[in-house]
Amino acid sequence: MKYYLIIGYQLLERYRTFPIVTVHMNGQFVDEFECDNQEATQMSAREIYINNIKGYGNARQCDRIEDFSFNTPSKYKMYELDSNDWPEQGELSIEVSKSYSNYTNGFMSRRSMVKFNPVFLIRKDLYDNHEAMMKIIKAQRYANWVNRSHNRDDEQNLQMKIVRPTWPGFSSYPDNFRKEAGDLYKGGNFTIKFAIKKKHKTYMLVGDDMNTKGYFQLDVFFLAWYNFYTKKPHELILRKEYDTDKQTQSIDVQLNPINTNNENQRDNHA
Repeated sequence: MKYYLIIGYQLLERYRTFPIVTVHMNGQFVDEFECDNQEATQMSAREIYINNIKGYGNARQCDRIEDFSFNTPSKYKMYELDSNDWPEQGELSIEVSKSYSNYTNGFMSRRSMVKFNPVFLIRKDLYDNHEAMMKIIKAQRYANWVNRSHNRDDEQNLQMKIVRPTWPGFSSYPDNFRKEAGDLYKGGNFTIKFAIKKKHKTYMLVGDDMNTKGYFQLDVFFLAWYNFYTKKPHELILRKEYDTDKQTQSIDVQLNPINTNNENQRDNHA
């Protein structure tokens, strides 16, 4: 099966030369390139929450609009990889070398700092199927919303609050504020490693100690990223209706297309 490995890269600070980035997948060399991009681009997403409460003497509607804006590297590498020889549990390694600083006698005034955002691993057939991806986004953002809206301390609610693996990988903007693979931006020479595990016959990037049982989490950053690079932006509408008389509740999720002209710099490397 074919996968896309996507790595956004940006040099936040530069000293002397461009650092070198080397990528290995399951111990196999993938690519080596200069981190020569110093520009960021902005991408956005919108989620609309509509709460309708019905009932005798208790009818009301509470709406909330959340606009998200993210700065992310304006260039990324996109590799098409074949998973036929991948083990059940593997590893992605991204190494940064020749990242210099003028650190002497305990002082440093200049340095190189590299940022990776995002680091995604996506099945090619899903990425290329916009309709299927929209269904996944709807389902997972709905699950995230339900997770946030629970307030009880019963067993079901405790299960909902478990920190779950984030698909399709890692970004600098996780909804759960947990950096499972550590910081994605650092100075000097360093290596970031990501565990790869197989779930539902699909390989995922996960934290080393992450339990892959149950459903996965999809951050709003991915909606913004996918909107931007497919040039088919959508806004997410989460509608909840509750009847206080009948004690019934219904939840609906929609993804509506919006008109936005986005430009991107895409540095593909197959």
